[in-house]
Amino acid sequence: MKKDAPKGSIISKLLDITQVKWFSRWLMIGFLCQSVLIGGGYATGRELVEFFMMNGLAEGLYGMVVSTVCFALVGILTFDYARKFRLYNYRSFFKSLLPGSTWLVFEAGYIFLVVLVGGILSSAAGTILQQWFGISYWVGVTVLLVGTSILLFAGGKVISTILSYWSFFLYAVMFIFLVATVRHFGMDGVFGSFIRDHGVATSSNWLMGGIKYTLYNMVSFLLVLYALQDIIKTRRDAVINGIVASILMMIPAFIEYLAMAPVFPAVLEESVPIFGILKGHLGGGVLLSAYVLMLFGTSIETITGFVHGLNERINSVYQEKGGEMSPKMRGVVGLAVLVVCFICAKAGLVALIARGYSFMAWYFLAVMVIPLATVGLMRLRGKEMPAVPDKFEEAKVHVEP
Repeated sequence: MKKDAPKGSIISKLLDITQVKWFSRWLMIGFLCQSVLIGGGYATGRELVEFFMMNGLAEGLYGMVVSTVCFALVGILTFDYARKFRLYNYRSFFKSLLPGSTWLVFEAGYIFLVVLVGGILSSAAGTILQQWFGISYWVGVTVLLVGTSILLFAGGKVISTILSYWSFFLYAVMFIFLVATVRHFGMDGVFGSFIRDHGVATSSNWLMGGIKYTLYNMVSFLLVLYALQDIIKTRRDAVINGIVASILMMIPAFIEYLAMAPVFPAVLEESVPIFGILKGHLGGGVLLSAYVLMLFGTSIETITGFVHGLNERINSVYQEKGGEMSPKMRGVVGLAVLVVCFICAKAGLVALIARGYSFMAWYFLAVMVIPLATVGLMRLRGKEMPAVPDKFEEAKVHVEP
């Protein structure tokens, strides 16, 4: 956007949707959360099979509703706590929430998560382009590394804008995917699947599946703290944005789930269920290409969100000393982190961490959800004086009404 573009002009709003007041106030945070979530949350469909569909088709749907509600509750608490005590990066957030230096316990888990997600998605990016478009594996990896570094160099404002626009493309592809599925299988083939007897044993674990899925992915809320400062001013803003974010985060997941329903229970054996449906049942073609393109862009989105969260944590140290992290440094740090993630993936470290991924769900329950639901809630209700999170001015105890 040109610097001399009149504030609020039609052109400037087309170039930067975050200038549109209703969008930035009620939808942007949700789209940012969804952008961070999708890469590890439901990009291939296998995640939905593991956490939900394995318990039964209808039961999995119940579990997804549980996840949506849990996301809303965690989102509301996170946003309101960040608003009230002005905590706009995860370092400040957990220095306020956890006693002493125990905030480093969260950071250790977060770094493991960055290595896991960054390693898996950087490797997957090369595989996606190679398998579906015949493009060299290394071209895919390079484009992802460079694209992510450029976004990180551009800073939070550009990241918010790009991620918001890409979400529109994602939703368009998802809805077209659902329409194509309904046309191919029919309404009964899609929605009737939920009331038919498939001869598959169901499980009552759908409640725990929904909770665990939330625990895996709730870190998404912490990665958008940088965007809250100018948006969430009141508790009402926090509540509405928490609810809207949870819905926007899960709508694509519900669409994918409905699209997989007609091929249940065979889909349980698919390693990449969405690609199997697109190529095996819907004929591939333009829709498959659009989905692969969306998935590749989404990988950049997700990694950008995770590394930007790390950059904001580093920047908080610069701010303590009266400085600011330069755009060049942000890009360099991002590139370095991604190279390390990719090397770890190739060395087998990511596979090792992934085996302990289930443990990490309970890890984040202990270091984030329980403190937030106890200490955080008490402080929000005014029953305890807030701890001083940081030395720099913005993070001094400043309680909003």
